[in-house]
Amino acid sequence: ANRIERLKSRQDEVLGQIKESGSVIEVCPTSNLSAHLGLRSYEDHPVGRLVEMEIPFVICTDDYGIFGRTLREEVTGLSEAKGLNEDQVIRTAEEYSLGG
Repeated sequence: ANRIERLKSRQDEVLGQIKESGSVIEVCPTSNLSAHLGLRSYEDHPVGRLVEMEIPFVICTDDYGIFGRTLREEVTGLSEAKGLNEDQVIRTAEEYSLGG
């Protein structure tokens, strides 16, 4: 198998472990785009893998002072780009929040 296939297989394994553990993933879209991961837009963001595998996630913002993006902008931007139900994304965040 080539390198990409091996990496995808390993990623599937790790995502399976995350799902099995019941963990929730924090996704910081603008931070991810600026981390030189090869992502150029919200459309490129791999959050779809979490959706496909039904792994719960919450959308966060790293630092408004650096990135200039509010939490609302992050949720709306990624939801629109990936065809996610924004209300469901917010309900999931409320469900998994420390105060929830």
